[in-house]
Amino acid sequence: MNKKALHYLVLLALTPVAGHAQFPNMNEEQMQKLMEQGQKMQACFSQIDPAAMERMAERGKAMEAEISALCKSGDRDGAESRAVAYAKEMMDDDSMQAMKKCGEEMARTLPQMEFMKQDVDGKERHVCDNY
Repeated sequence: MNKKALHYLVLLALTPVAGHAQFPNMNEEQMQKLMEQGQKMQACFSQIDPAAMERMAERGKAMEAEISALCKSGDRDGAESRAVAYAKEMMDDDSMQAMKKCGEEMARTLPQMEFMKQDVDGKERHVCDNY
């Protein structure tokens, strides 16, 4: 088992502890459903080429650094433009499409859970607001 797979398994194993700590209103049934969906998602992710996932992670880190640098230099328009271009690029990537498909079931499950409901301020955010 490679180091990255072991890392994901440890994170998955700690999900119930972290979930309960972060969402104390989560009941046993919700936690069980979340764990089941997490296991399905993990099985799905295991079918994706690990080298492709690693390339995407490296590309994401590089893009984050580039966008952060643009924001810090005051080039908010350039940062936003680069972030949008990168998002479009990622949406066309086959590995990203596979990852999206893996997460769809989890996404359908989470909105139904009361503990996940959060207020949204409705304010428009800029990519540089994260830096």
